[in-house]
Amino acid sequence: MRFGTFTEEFPDGVHWVDGVKVLGVTFLASGEVARTTWNEIKRKVDKRIEIARSFHLPFSERAYLIKTSITASLFYVAKIARPPRRVLQRVATACGSFFWDGNAESVARALVRLPTKMGGFSIPDFEIMCRVLALRSTWELISDVTYRGRELTKYLLGTSRRFFGLADETGPAAEQPPAYYTYVVKSLHLLQDNLPDCELNEMTPTEICEYIALKSLDDDQRRKCRRRRRRSMITTSLPAEVRDFTWLREWQALPTADRLAAWGVAPSASCPQLVVSQQYRMHIYIHTYIYFPPLPAGAAGHASAAGPSSSSRSLKASQPTAATTECAFPLQEALSF
Repeated sequence: MRFGTFTEEFPDGVHWVDGVKVLGVTFLASGEVARTTWNEIKRKVDKRIEIARSFHLPFSERAYLIKTSITASLFYVAKIARPPRRVLQRVATACGSFFWDGNAESVARALVRLPTKMGGFSIPDFEIMCRVLALRSTWELISDVTYRGRELTKYLLGTSRRFFGLADETGPAAEQPPAYYTYVVKSLHLLQDNLPDCELNEMTPTEICEYIALKSLDDDQRRKCRRRRRRSMITTSLPAEVRDFTWLREWQALPTADRLAAWGVAPSASCPQLVVSQQYRMHIYIHTYIYFPPLPAGAAGHASAAGPSSSSRSLKASQPTAATTECAFPLQEALSF
């Protein structure tokens, strides 16, 4: 790989290359990670999800696979490189589809990212997790005084090394730090804004992501967290299917009759004949039925002579039954009396 000016004459079998593969990661001459590495990560994620789909897994086990096996390659490279946004979006979409088994998301992502003791599954925001891993990796390098590359790391940080507690240490500094170290410094500012009292060396990356997820909740989501019966949501003494059902019930994600009516896929209590999305003025005028309850036998002669009185009419919107079929009229015809 070309890092400077060298002779063009090499022994047989030695030639220039575009990148060098080190511990499974291909680096270009510019220092960036090659695109082939990110493509390989996406391929591994899709392959592992395909294998996991062949098993009938509950939510808890799907979340465990997402945090460990499925995203292991992404988190491994994220310690020394910034993942492209398209890669993060692709991985997040694939993992979300796997977690919900290809169905629509019934619970907001912000709630799924909460700790298990608060009713979530601690699935991290992948962008936040990658930032924390990169920041923690750099912090460990400059904190180890026995590390031989510590001075080089300080140089690449430039003047931003003062944010890492190195303001008193002198030495050369890069005028234009590489993009990766600029990314690390921005990650440090993001962490300090969200968790001012965070001790990077004492908290795990997962705990940091959980605290950030908790702080990002809006007021409505916070009220939902307070109303949840958390113990019933995380118990492991129940079968997997029952645990999943309980978790969805506690987050009010089950399709009850009222919710189906509100979603427009089932009849509502106000008009059982059509779903909510189809209730419009012409439907009420033409298709909604009203019926007259049958009169007592002694009043039949009076009713035939005087006609049905207004007091005996019931304007209840309902489907006509067998007992009232002869007395049911569309609203348009009833208004002509």
